[in-house]
Amino acid sequence: MKYRKKYIPYVYIILKYFINVKGRRNLLITYYTDGSCKGNPGPGGYGCVGLNENNEVEMCIASSSYSTTNNREELKAILNILKKFGSPDKPVPTVYSDSSYAVNTYNNWMFNWARNGWIKSDKKVPENLDIIKEYYELIQQGYSINLNHIRGHKGILGNEIADKLATGIWDYSYVIKNYGTDELKEKILGIKKLKEFNNE
Repeated sequence: MKYRKKYIPYVYIILKYFINVKGRRNLLITYYTDGSCKGNPGPGGYGCVGLNENNEVEMCIASSSYSTTNNREELKAILNILKKFGSPDKPVPTVYSDSSYAVNTYNNWMFNWARNGWIKSDKKVPENLDIIKEYYELIQQGYSINLNHIRGHKGILGNEIADKLATGIWDYSYVIKNYGTDELKEKILGIKKLKEFNNE
């Protein structure tokens, strides 16, 4: 996917999942991830968003790199979700990515590569092996994730938000203001800002 013309590095992490979770343990979060790069390799980033059953944003993450590739950012986005919201006794319920490369790598290919000493069928070392190995080690430790492929740019809210976070078109405050829960707006943006936003 296209990266915005003017690249401005940014790193914003909003982890509403860790805010006042008490009493909301049955909250079902669906995660969407996306990666982006201009130049490939070049400047890029990834975006992640978690939506509740009402399609409200419960968390969002945006991260940038000065030199990367699209595939690398796609892999990093999914790994980030697994690390932050998974554990050996808590599977990550549902994650959607529009990258068939990332989904196939994590769901299928990496297991064959590991058995073959991290060598592909063409006798080459897989690209982005550092990220893939980190993900693989977590899976071996008992982490689990329900990772699925989704077609991009089809009007699916989570995918669209993740895309715009990855490309830098939207920042986290815009996402929270327009799609976040009231609790998230208050916790992250502050009560005063929340009132200002509601009066705009």
